[in-house]
Amino acid sequence: MSTLVWQPPDRSVDPVVVGTDRLAPFLLVPGSAAGFATNPATPELRQAPGQPGETPRSVTVRARVVTFSVAADCGSVAERVARSRELGTAFASTETPVGGVPTLGSLRLDRHDDSPVLELLALPLRLSDLRDDSQVGLPVWDVELVAPFPYWQEVNHRLVRFDGSASAGLELPADLPWDLSSATTEHVVYNPGDVPAPFVVAVYGEGTSVVLANVTTGEEIAVAGAVDPAARLEISTVFGDKRVELVDVVTGQRTTALDRYDRATSVFWRLPRGESLVRLSAAANTSIGADLVWRPRYASAEP
Repeated sequence: MSTLVWQPPDRSVDPVVVGTDRLAPFLLVPGSAAGFATNPATPELRQAPGQPGETPRSVTVRARVVTFSVAADCGSVAERVARSRELGTAFASTETPVGGVPTLGSLRLDRHDDSPVLELLALPLRLSDLRDDSQVGLPVWDVELVAPFPYWQEVNHRLVRFDGSASAGLELPADLPWDLSSATTEHVVYNPGDVPAPFVVAVYGEGTSVVLANVTTGEEIAVAGAVDPAARLEISTVFGDKRVELVDVVTGQRTTALDRYDRATSVFWRLPRGESLVRLSAAANTSIGADLVWRPRYASAEP
């Protein structure tokens, strides 16, 4: 048994719940789900003049298109019209101004077993008209979504805490089931996902020249200069949101600190699959601590 919950980009619109049993508000039509499997990766190659063959440079995973069909038990034409209006509102296409950033909706998958609840950020692309406009009984609608970021991610965040005063740490909802480790300067972090996971780390306390290193892979993020209790240092390795900022702990005002990022030795690394030894250090460490927050990601999620 599985449940899909679509939360539209407009958060004022009620979510749509689609299930695999007849008790769900909308029924997932068996065999209709597509686009939930692994997206194919396309290698990027480059060939220099006179070079025999090509050199692999990168791999691209394109946007994911998800489609499925839903049905609803309608006892009258009026009920069918109401259900059509409900779906039309929830899956309405949203316009994005030129140069603007689209607001993404969320498709959540709960398989009602020991596996985590997963989420895919997406935009509504198309909602079909009824296949039979006069149908009452179990009318069927076809839904199509496009996900610019093709990976599924766990709904719940995971937190790894390094030592230091937690009073200026990253403020996050307290009701989430944290994977909270004890306070030390290094941790073995386990990523259960099947693709690398980006993270956000908030460094607080007092110290200079902070380095967050993945000892296992040899990658690091080094930021020069001082960190003091008045402003936490926040680093994001999230695709489309890579940043190094100072955040005032009182006002929340953000100031870029990208000029302090050591481009010669640093890379916005992500947590690879499996275990990584992650170490926080500083040249002069009075009370440096950090909260590292991330969500495991998955290449596929079958309902």
